[in-house]
Amino acid sequence: SDLFSVYLELADLDARAALVTRAELEALRAQISPHFLFNTLTTIAALTRTDAVRAHDLILDFAEFFRDTLSAHGELVRLSEELHHIERYLRFEQARFGERLIVENEIDPRAYAALVPVLSVQPLVENAIAHGIAPKSQPGRVRISARIIDDGCEIEVGDDGVGIASARLESILEQGHSSGMGVGLNNVHRRLIGLFGSSSGLRIESRTGRDAGTIVRFRLPASANRRIGA
Repeated sequence: SDLFSVYLELADLDARAALVTRAELEALRAQISPHFLFNTLTTIAALTRTDAVRAHDLILDFAEFFRDTLSAHGELVRLSEELHHIERYLRFEQARFGERLIVENEIDPRAYAALVPVLSVQPLVENAIAHGIAPKSQPGRVRISARIIDDGCEIEVGDDGVGIASARLESILEQGHSSGMGVGLNNVHRRLIGLFGSSSGLRIESRTGRDAGTIVRFRLPASANRRIGA
């Protein structure tokens, strides 16, 4: 009976953890940056005078992007679906930044089938652009990569932006650290840990100065992937 009681308590804890994870996902979906909305709408408004066809296409993409962001999903999606969502998001940012924004993808074909938490990679790309590339006066590069490792899949978003000061880097994943980068990254970090354990949380490396740039990565255990090695 004691053993059965322990199992019931563990099951209850798992159920509560799942509820927290879902609540955090809904909170992330609700965090639509007003700056992103303003910048995107301003860009589209400017294009209506110079390139009406492109402006029309961006409006349709804008509607599809938010319908996909706010629609009901499970907790996990294939990496290919998350990347498709990112591609649509990048259309707005590339319309805004033009040649100042360069995006590279280095995806192991086997990783497309990996299961990732919904909205786990897109916020990393958004932060790389908003806090790394946007403050630069020169063109900047964002790299999205995914590779298969022995115990699962490693996903990484890197940029050659302005970097994060070491004093700030120490607290960047704390809840409520800031209204911009801190909140979004904390949400992703907590959901990863809640779903896969502490070893899957976000890891951040950053430099300022001459060789400035930031890398944010996380690992998914093999149990979270399907058809790896197929």
